[in-house]
Amino acid sequence: MELENKIINYLKKEMIEHKDAAHDLGHLTRVAEKSKHIHKYEGGNLDVIIIASYFHDIVALPKNSFFRHYSSIFSAQKTIKIFKEHFQEISVNLYGQISDVIRSHSYRAGIKPVTIEAKIVQDADRLDALGAIGLARVFYVAGKLGQRIYSEDDPFAAGRLLNDKKYALYPK
Repeated sequence: MELENKIINYLKKEMIEHKDAAHDLGHLTRVAEKSKHIHKYEGGNLDVIIIASYFHDIVALPKNSFFRHYSSIFSAQKTIKIFKEHFQEISVNLYGQISDVIRSHSYRAGIKPVTIEAKIVQDADRLDALGAIGLARVFYVAGKLGQRIYSEDDPFAAGRLLNDKKYALYPK
């Protein structure tokens, strides 16, 4: 698809300085592939899904940032700015949908996805948090933040509060 190739080329060039390997082009590509697969069964506007998949984490604030829950909102704003400057072939009529999908993909933002496109991208993003890649991403982030793997004294949090800022693994 021509649009997807243009997006990938743009991201390869622009994400060179992106320091977060948990939200790098590999993550964005996996989310896009999962989203396209789900789209085959669920429908929706494929252009919106592809764009949102590749740009949903274009702003990824560190997990320990006070503003972390705004990452998806900042990503939506930055995406629209990028598309106005570099992707004029995309109808401005889609900007609202694209922005909505990106804003509502995040668990931390607490914005419930309403459209099929938003549900697809959110599901695809959450699927990328599972399995071996998901675990690798968890430990990568934990290492960057200097977190311990788990509490040796109370690994199942029987007598302590859960703390995802201190430990990589914690029971739910």
